[in-house]
Amino acid sequence: DGLVTILAAVLTESKVLLHSNDSSNLAMVGEVVNALIYPFVWALPYVPVLPREMLEFVEAPLSYIIGVPTCMMNSINADQLTDVVVIDLDTNARRRSLGIGVDTNGWGECGSKRPLPLPQ
Repeated sequence: DGLVTILAAVLTESKVLLHSNDSSNLAMVGEVVNALIYPFVWALPYVPVLPREMLEFVEAPLSYIIGVPTCMMNSINADQLTDVVVIDLDTNARRRSLGIGVDTNGWGECGSKRPLPLPQ
């Protein structure tokens, strides 16, 4: 379910923010997603592991794929993530974690966007 969500978000050019406690998982998932969308190519910003000094990049107005260590998620304002698909790679959850806008019912109040459905 998590991979399908990421692929749907990428193929519909949504903003995608991945977070994990393990930075190597962020890079690996980003590269796998880029490989799986072949023959398409992600031509928009792709940052496998975003440094803390560049955290304001999550406010970018264009689509992106960004990986953020979970320990930095508290530094991101939940209001900035209303149009972002947020994926927790450790729990395979599509929600905000660490007490900021936690949504225990799926997508409702989490401040995370659901990707557009793929055409059938």
